[in-house]
Amino acid sequence: MAHFFAQLGDAINIDLCRLLSYLENSQLCRKLRNFRLRYRPQVTIYNPNLAPVNITPLYQLRDFIEALTSRSEDARIVIDRTNIRDPRLRFILLNPAEKLRDIVNECRSLILLGGTMRPVDQLMDAFKRVCKIPQQRIKVFSCGHVIGPKQLLAISIGKGPDDKPLSLNFANRDSESVLRSLAQSFINLIRQIPNGVVAFFPSYAFLGTFIRSIRSSGHFAQLERRKEIFIETRAGKEETSIWPTFCRAAVTQRGALLMAVVGGKLSEGINFSDELGRCVLMVGVPYPNRQSAELQERMKFVEQTNGPGAGNRFYEQLCLQSLNQAIGRVIRHKNDYAVILLLDSRFTQQFLGNGLPNWIKQRLINSSNFSEALGALIKFFRLHKTEKEEKIQQQQITIKLVNEKENSNDDIIAL
Repeated sequence: MAHFFAQLGDAINIDLCRLLSYLENSQLCRKLRNFRLRYRPQVTIYNPNLAPVNITPLYQLRDFIEALTSRSEDARIVIDRTNIRDPRLRFILLNPAEKLRDIVNECRSLILLGGTMRPVDQLMDAFKRVCKIPQQRIKVFSCGHVIGPKQLLAISIGKGPDDKPLSLNFANRDSESVLRSLAQSFINLIRQIPNGVVAFFPSYAFLGTFIRSIRSSGHFAQLERRKEIFIETRAGKEETSIWPTFCRAAVTQRGALLMAVVGGKLSEGINFSDELGRCVLMVGVPYPNRQSAELQERMKFVEQTNGPGAGNRFYEQLCLQSLNQAIGRVIRHKNDYAVILLLDSRFTQQFLGNGLPNWIKQRLINSSNFSEALGALIKFFRLHKTEKEEKIQQQQITIKLVNEKENSNDDIIAL
């Protein structure tokens, strides 16, 4: 922080503490928010599945100024000029565990609850190294899932139908042969999956490359004949219309395919339960952008704090957290069922398999070829289709028996 202000020099000559005091005493943020609420357009789109829009950026500005007044040596200011027309300033803490230490010191017991917390190595390090909590005082509990063994199928697919490796690393993502094999994999898999399918890509760039490839090759039209297709864009302005339209299409007999990005608006906070998500495909391993200035600073800090190799382990943990967050969008209740497909030859790596939640890891099949994966997929949905038909048939028999009993009682009363 001191280095940041030193670089600014006389460019900023404002007493930030005094400015914060003025914002607090005048309640300017609240007044402007009420003013905006009063005079904003009255037409709003209600969608409980999307996060509310922040209509008062002044609150964010106030929080940013407050962060600038902190005396943390582990803080950094990130200047993002990727979009020249929309440059951004971000305040980041390289060591959030310092804030956790304040909470730990003020309480007798602390319980952290979460649905997607694995891997927990970084959190354990924060407790033991920063908060100085002995290992014997830390209890970790991870329960299984409420679903039965037949309700989830997870398959890692390392080869396409042409028996070529699905190596979707950064170097191969523009390869025509790899993109063709990926497109053929999509077509063969999608045709066997009922209702809604969600495919997550590591980045908007890779998603865009794949879409352009399948449009030019004709594979897009083949996919569209099997499912109605929806694509998340970087701008994200149409998500209010994509989600409800996808929901309506997913529950039809034809179904729908949604192609989205890990870390995008459609990968977090939305539940693809039941027909909305009978399958989630992870296309490639969602490693974060290693060229990001923010990530480089974090990795450098972790390396300096925890020793050699810690930066790479931190990088892998970020990948696993993104992976688990995305594939956990399906299977939302005890009667739900779905398939998780991991499309990349790298998913056979040990650290990726070990980093999955136990309830997924226990059901994971590392397929040796595409035919094996396709056969398991067909068998899974055929089983659930049969069970669904039997359940409907049983319900019809029950209704028929109830009606016959009621008619019989009516006859007795008539006599």
